[in-house]
Amino acid sequence: MDDTDFHAMADSLLSGRYNLLIGAGVSLDSTNRHNDKLLSGAAYLKFLSEQKSLPFKYSLHDVYSMLSDDEIDRFVTDIFYECRPGPTVLRFTEYIWNRIFTFNIDDATESAYELPSAKSQQKLSVINFSDNYLEVSDKNCLQIVRLHGLTRRRSEKYVFSKDEYIRFNEVK
Repeated sequence: MDDTDFHAMADSLLSGRYNLLIGAGVSLDSTNRHNDKLLSGAAYLKFLSEQKSLPFKYSLHDVYSMLSDDEIDRFVTDIFYECRPGPTVLRFTEYIWNRIFTFNIDDATESAYELPSAKSQQKLSVINFSDNYLEVSDKNCLQIVRLHGLTRRRSEKYVFSKDEYIRFNEVK
């Protein structure tokens, strides 16, 4: 990459022309309100399988669908609610993003932007999978699109499979 390409890429990044897609890996150095490190997707699936005394052979969607409402509160929402962002998530606030899409249900990203010490130049707007999509062109506003849901909006449930998206949209 020559200097011209580098400067063009840096200009695009700094001016908010990029979207960011994140998953469980970005939260591995974040902690929950119980001061436990957040788990990778595979480790979390193993944890849920153990809670249900299931062999480690089912998908996250399958295991999640076997949870009672009380178990969802204890083993899903409680674990990923009121998170403290780790260094990885904190770095996101240093850039201007067009939009962040996330598969995570934890609120570490929102918490990072809400910290008084956050370096963000953008105000958050959280869009849940259940919301009507709204295009925002104001670079001062950062949409975080929650593809699987968010613990801060737990009454709207979580989705972990394409079939659930389809059923949800049929009801809507």
